[in-house]
Amino acid sequence: MASFEELTREALLSYEKNIRDLISQEISLFNLAFLMEAHPELAHRQEELFQEIYLSITRLLENLLYKIWAEQAHETEGNEPPAIAGIVQEYVQELLNTYRQDLEDRMRKIDRFRS
Repeated sequence: MASFEELTREALLSYEKNIRDLISQEISLFNLAFLMEAHPELAHRQEELFQEIYLSITRLLENLLYKIWAEQAHETEGNEPPAIAGIVQEYVQELLNTYRQDLEDRMRKIDRFRS
């Protein structure tokens, strides 16, 4: 039977990509926070940036999911397209809100580092 330490190492290895993604996200957040601090005009345009991201990501996901639905629709004839757009929009908005909050948190941390 594997020890807890071995199981922990195996679990970490199996989630390595997710862990790397988390590290990259943290670095990205801090980089953006530093950039916004160095260039206040970017901070003023932050909402535009998030709106552009929202639009491009929702379009991409909606198209992808409708394509998947259309490919499977032949198996279940007579089905109307699902309300994919609303679900995708809500999901992306929640993710962007979380990202926005995380960015604000990193900006506060930077301020504390400087104090």
